[in-house]
Amino acid sequence: MKGWEIALVALLALALLVPSGALASTRQGGPEVTVVIQFGNGAVMSANVVLPPNNITALKATELACENLSIGFHYTWYSGLGGLVDRIGWESNTWPGAYWHLYIMENNSAGWVLSSKGASQINMSTGDAIAWVYTEDNANYVPLENISAPPGHYQASYMYRGNENSTAYYSSVLNVSSPVWSFRGKSQYGGFYSTPAVAHGMIFAADDSAIYAIGPGGVEVWNNSLGATYQSSPAVFEDMVYIGTKDGYIRAFHVENGTLAWEKKISENSIASSPKVDVVSGRRVVFIGTYESSAPWGKMYAFDAFTGEEMWNVSLDGGVYFGSFALSSGKIVVPLSGHYNSSTWSFEPPYGIACINETDGKILWNITSSEAAKYSPMIVDSTIYTPMGSSLVAMNFSGGVVWNITLNGTASAPAYHHGIYVGTTTGHIYSLSTNGTVIWESTVGGAIQSGVIATDNSVVVTTNQQNASVYILNAENGSMVREFSGTNFSWLLAAPVIYDSMLVVASGTDMVIAIGALGSVVSNVTTGDAYLGKSIEVAVRGEGAYQAFLYYRNSSSEIFHAVRMSYDSGTGEYVGYIPPQNSPTTVQYYVVIYNDDGTTSQSEVKEVQVSEPVPEFSVLIVPVIALALLALTGRKI
Repeated sequence: MKGWEIALVALLALALLVPSGALASTRQGGPEVTVVIQFGNGAVMSANVVLPPNNITALKATELACENLSIGFHYTWYSGLGGLVDRIGWESNTWPGAYWHLYIMENNSAGWVLSSKGASQINMSTGDAIAWVYTEDNANYVPLENISAPPGHYQASYMYRGNENSTAYYSSVLNVSSPVWSFRGKSQYGGFYSTPAVAHGMIFAADDSAIYAIGPGGVEVWNNSLGATYQSSPAVFEDMVYIGTKDGYIRAFHVENGTLAWEKKISENSIASSPKVDVVSGRRVVFIGTYESSAPWGKMYAFDAFTGEEMWNVSLDGGVYFGSFALSSGKIVVPLSGHYNSSTWSFEPPYGIACINETDGKILWNITSSEAAKYSPMIVDSTIYTPMGSSLVAMNFSGGVVWNITLNGTASAPAYHHGIYVGTTTGHIYSLSTNGTVIWESTVGGAIQSGVIATDNSVVVTTNQQNASVYILNAENGSMVREFSGTNFSWLLAAPVIYDSMLVVASGTDMVIAIGALGSVVSNVTTGDAYLGKSIEVAVRGEGAYQAFLYYRNSSSEIFHAVRMSYDSGTGEYVGYIPPQNSPTTVQYYVVIYNDDGTTSQSEVKEVQVSEPVPEFSVLIVPVIALALLALTGRKI
C-alpha cells in the first residue's frame, strides 16, 4: 500500500471515530469568565470579568466580580491550603451554620458541581463559570444543589420588585429591539396583572386562572390552577415558589413540576400583596400581608418557608393591598392602604406605614398619613423611600421624615441604581439624588402604576391603559431610547422584569411578552443521530460568544439539565453532547449562548426521538470498510 493510500485509510478511520467538533481549542485573548453569587436570602448577583494573564484563579475572578458589583469581599490565606473565602457582601462564614460553598461548571457535568478544590487552586479559561452559594449543609452534610441562577441564565428576580429591599434593580445592560416570543395564559376574564419572578432559568407568572412556569422561547413548563391568583406576584426561594391566591391562601409549589408543597388559609378575601422571603436566625421565612373588610383591617404573617409552619401573625390598622413590603436588617416596612370598604370597593383613611420586627412580629412603630401608601416602599442602606399619594417620602428606621418631595401625580413604586427613579399616574418620571434633588424629569404618554425598574444603563416604565406602551429611557438624562406598543401591550399594571438580557412584560391581554435584541433567537442549531446508548451531538455557530450551554431533558424528567458546550475554533462552533439514553424516549433540548457583550441568545425548544440504530447501517459498515481497504491494496474479490 502506498503512503497516500495509508493516509487516506487513517483519515477515514478518524472520520468514523471522532465526533465532529470534538477537537476544541482555546480561544485567543485573556480569560473572560462568569461569577455567580447567591446569598442566604436567595438574592443572586452575577458579573462577567476578564482575568489578568498573571492571575487566572477563581479567587481572583471572585475578587474582581465583587469589585464590579460594589460589594465586600474578604479571604484568609492559609499556608499549604491557599485562600479561604470567608466573606462576600454582607454574609460571613459561621461555624456551625451557613458558609460560602464554591461550585464549578464542568463540561458534560449536567449542572453545577461542588468544587473539590479551593478557589486559589482553580485556574480558569475563557467561558468558565463558577458560583458561590451561602448556605448551611443538611444533616447528611450535603450542600445546596438547587442554585436559582443556572448556567447561561444568570439573571434572577426572585421576588416582587426584584429583591427583598424592593430596589427593582437588574444588573443588565439593556439593548432590545423587538418582541421575540410571547406566551398566552388561560384566563377568560382578565390577564396578567402581577409581576413575574425569574429564577432557575424560568419565568413564573400568574393570571386569574393559574400560576405558570415559562421556559425558553415561551414554552410552558407547567401550570397549576389551584386557588388561581389575580394580583399577588410570585416569590421564589431555592426549590419553591410562593404566591397569594384569590381564595385567601398562601400556597407553596415545587419549582420543578408545580405540585403543591403546602398551603395556609389566612384571609376571607383574595390575597393581593406579594410574599417575600428572608433568613431569620438561620431559618428561611416567608412573609405575606392581607386586607380585610373589618377590624383587624389587615394582618402580616410569617411562615416557615419549607414546612408552612406559622411562626407569628400580627394585626394591623390598615390593609396590605396591591403593593408589597420591603425587608432590611431584620425589619419589615409595610405600606398600609387604609380600611377596606366592601360596598364601594375602595380603601378609606387612615393610611400609613408600619415597621415590624421579623423575629416575633412586634410592631416597632406605626405612622398614619392622610395620603394613601398603597405602593411598595424600597430600602437603600438605612433609608426608607415610600410613595404617599403625590409625594415620595424619605424616612429613617425610627420613622422620622428625612425629606419629602411633591411630584406631579400619584407616585408609584420607586427603583434605585446610583440614584432614585420614580414614576407617577400623570406619566412623569423623575430621577432624584438620595437627598431629594431632581436630576432630570421626563414624561410618557400614560399613567405609570406598575412602578419603575432600573438596569445598568436604562430606566423602564409601562403605562396602564388600553393603548399602552413600554418605554425605555436613558438612565443618565431621561431621553427616550425605545418605545414598544400595540394591542398585545394593553393594560400594563404589572412591572416588567429582566430574563437573561431580555425585557419581559406581563400584559392585561393575558400575554407574557419577551422583548430582545435582533438575533437573540438562535436558529443555526444542528443535531446528530439519536440512537440508544449513544451520545447525541448538538452544535451551534458561536461567533461573538464566549459561553454556550446545552439544556436537555427526556420524557421522564421534570427539569432541564445543563451541559457546557466546547468551542471548536476550527469550525467556529460550540459542540455539546446529550448523554446516552438507555430506552426509547423523546428528548427536548435548547441552546443558550452568552455573548461577549453580556447579552444572551437562545434557541427554541427542539425535540429529537431516540430510537434503535438502523440494523442495515451497523451490519454494512464493516464490509464497506473492508471493501475500501481491498480496493486500495489492489486486491480482487
